[in-house]
Amino acid sequence: MNSKIIGKVLLSALIAHLGGSAAFGGAGTTVLDTLKQPGSASSAARAEASSALTGLGALPYNPAGLYGLGDTQVSVMYQRGMGEDTLISLLAGKEFEGFTLGAGVSYYTTGDIEMYTPAGQLLKETGQKDTVISLSAAAPVRGVPAGITLKMITSSVFGESGSAFAADIGARPHISENICAGLSLQNIGSKISYIDEEDPLPAAIRPGLSYRGIYGDNTYTLSMDIPHYLNESVTMVLIGGEFNLGESLSFRGGYRVNLDETEAETIVFGAGFKMDNYTFDYAAGLAGDLDMPHRVSLSASF
Repeated sequence: MNSKIIGKVLLSALIAHLGGSAAFGGAGTTVLDTLKQPGSASSAARAEASSALTGLGALPYNPAGLYGLGDTQVSVMYQRGMGEDTLISLLAGKEFEGFTLGAGVSYYTTGDIEMYTPAGQLLKETGQKDTVISLSAAAPVRGVPAGITLKMITSSVFGESGSAFAADIGARPHISENICAGLSLQNIGSKISYIDEEDPLPAAIRPGLSYRGIYGDNTYTLSMDIPHYLNESVTMVLIGGEFNLGESLSFRGGYRVNLDETEAETIVFGAGFKMDNYTFDYAAGLAGDLDMPHRVSLSASF
């Protein structure tokens, strides 16, 4: 069989595979759903409603959230989902006088996938492997935190490789002492091609709000994002919350509403534990097929 025909068969099968697992990251089943994956277990447990928040976990949703980071921080996340789907993500940020810099690397693979070609040939290949390298910067612009992230993306689907470049831009203005807004444009860039077909990146516009309150000696945060995926014409409503019991223990939960009713993970939850300069976070989600992807993060500040 012609190699291009085999490649298209495998690519179609991979899309079906990702459609079944929903790639855990958002709406639609584009091949580069890697760009919709959470950057940390803490943000995943809040349903990724993070565009109006501050911190390293907010970076994948709004680069303006990097400003005000405080200490130098490093975070690594491991995610295991349906089958052999695996994601490893590393984020780092450092604050300087007047601006903050950040960087990230994420690696995603579907693992090996078995399928038959139309000719009845059994094939077992690594389905998809993606690597995303990003550099970020954030600073106040006329008093409003703003930021930009530049991304280099390489992807391999059954041995067929492609690459693309993209950017995120965003702002995070303070509405009041306790309320922040967020607005970002995500994955604005070139198309990626496999074999002889080009696919657009999952570009999105992402507005959001957050409210931070105090309850006795504890704090809590409520947040909401409404990302709209431009190429897929899909809008989501993401609602998240976090309750911090003192400075050591956090409980999180979130709910996703996908307006085209294709979202696999609707309810998400998790917790975090901080000791000295280290934080351990865990998140899980309840999917419609009873699958439960798990995510763990380890963060350090210094």
